[in-house]
Formats: sequence, structure tokens, C-alpha cells
Amino acid sequence: MKTIIEEEVILFYGSELFSLANLMADYNARKAGDGYAEIEISVELNAEPPDTNEVFTADEYSDISLLLDAKNEMESRLEHYERNNSDYNNKSVKYYAGRTNREIARDFKDELEDNGYVINGSTPSYEVDNILRSFSETSSLMTEIDEYKLLDAEYVEFQKKYFYCESIEYNDQNSRIEKMVIHEV
Repeated sequence: MKTIIEEEVILFYGSELFSLANLMADYNARKAGDGYAEIEISVELNAEPPDTNEVFTADEYSDISLLLDAKNEMESRLEHYERNNSDYNNKSVKYYAGRTNREIARDFKDELEDNGYVINGSTPSYEVDNILRSFSETSSLMTEIDEYKLLDAEYVEFQKKYFYCESIEYNDQNSRIEKMVIHEV
């Protein structure tokens, strides 16, 4: 027999949900099969995620390990953008994502001028952006900056979301948690 307890609502962040997922995965790997049942955690998000989401695309994760897989994929993709790239003056996409377009143009000044592009203080910002996006040596960098910013925003947004545990099922024989249902606030 299982006991289902609905407790007071305790809110926690998405970042804490990731920690809980890691703890559950560790517990299931070490304890399940030693006479203890695996812990199951399902997570339900409020609604369809925005079209801008690339990784956290489901509105329900029936198994929290799927959410953990999505998190790990996200971190792997972000790490790719954090590595220095010889095509970008041995700097990372993350580095350039934190700089203005004028600062990026300054880093590629010689290459831009060699191809007839002159950017100075009177060049309008929109024109600097257009030049960087059309110039062959910086166009892929600008695209990667956009991709990085979207992924990073999605990751940070998820970590800041609030969640609550709707219900917990305990095993009556050993009082260990067997199932949790978690919802986004």
C-alpha cells in the first residue's frame, strides 16, 4: 500500500529542480535494486513553451531524467559557444556576446578595412550591425552570438522559474519517497 500525502506548498526554483533531478538519478543508480524502489518524478510545465525555446520544448516531462537530459544538452551547447575559436581572434562567442557591435568591429578593424568597410564614430549603429552581418569573416560570428543569447536566455529563464511539489507518494513499508509530481507555478 502506498500513502499519498499532499503537503503545504513549498516553492523552489528551476535550478533547484535540476539539483533534485541529479539527486534522484544518483539515488536510483545507487539504491534502486537494493531492496528499494526507484524514485519517480514527473514535471509539468504551465503551457507550450515559446517558439524561441530550443531545448526545453515539452510541456510535460513524465520522467525527470528527460528534463535532466535536456539540461545537459543545453549545457553542452552553451559550452561550445564558450570555447575560444581561432576564426574569431581566439576568443569565444560568449566573449563577443558581451560586447557591443562597435567593439566587435574594432576587433576586426583590419579585416574590415582591407575589404573596403570603414567604421568610425559617425557610422550609425544599425549600419555597423549590417556590415558585421554581411561581412564574410563576421557574419557567422553574429549568427552564433544570436544563437548563444537565445540559448543562454532560455537556460537562465528556466532556472528562475518557480515550481511546487503537488503530491508525494511514500512506500508504507519503508517510508521512502516513491513518486513526486511537480508543477510549474
